[in-house]
Amino acid sequence: LSAVTCSMMKNGKKGHSIVNWPLADLRDLRSFDPTNMVVSDCMSTDLFTIQKDDIIQLAVDVIDWKKLRYLPVEDKEGKLVGFITSRTLIKYFADHDSCDPDTQIVSDIMITDVITITPDANIMTARNVMQENQVGGLPVVLDGELVGIITETDFVNITVRLLDRLAEEE
Repeated sequence: LSAVTCSMMKNGKKGHSIVNWPLADLRDLRSFDPTNMVVSDCMSTDLFTIQKDDIIQLAVDVIDWKKLRYLPVEDKEGKLVGFITSRTLIKYFADHDSCDPDTQIVSDIMITDVITITPDANIMTARNVMQENQVGGLPVVLDGELVGIITETDFVNITVRLLDRLAEEE
C-alpha cells in the first residue's frame, strides 16, 4: 500500500494521465526498509497442493508440471497435514528400487513434522527459521489453514529488487 501511495503521489505530480501511469513498484518508496517486511508481503499464495490419499505419482507429476520444489499436503478442510519436497521424492525413489508410485500414497512419504510460519512474522524471522532448520521453504499457516509459502526464491526476488534499487540510486 505504501508503494502504491508513493507511486500515486509521484505520478500525480508529473501531471500525466492516470491511464499512462506505470504500475506501482517497491522502488517507488522513498525509504524502503526490507527488514520491516512481513511474510505476507512476499509469500506465494497461488499454490498447488495435494492430499495425503493421493498417489505419489500425482505429486511427482505436479512438481514436474509446475516446476515446484515444495508441495504442501492438505486435508479436505484445507488444513496443512504434510509437506513433500523434490528432495523427499528423490530420496524415496533412490531408497526404493521396487516402489510403485501409482499405488503408494502421499502419506507414505510426506513430511509430517512440518515447520511453518505465520503471515505476520517478520521476514528476518522467516530467514532465520529457514537457516536454522536447513529448509528452503516454509508453509505459511494461519489458524492451521495453509495461506501461502515462502521460499528461498522469494528471498532472491527481494534481493534482486534491492539491488535494482541501489543501481538506480547510483
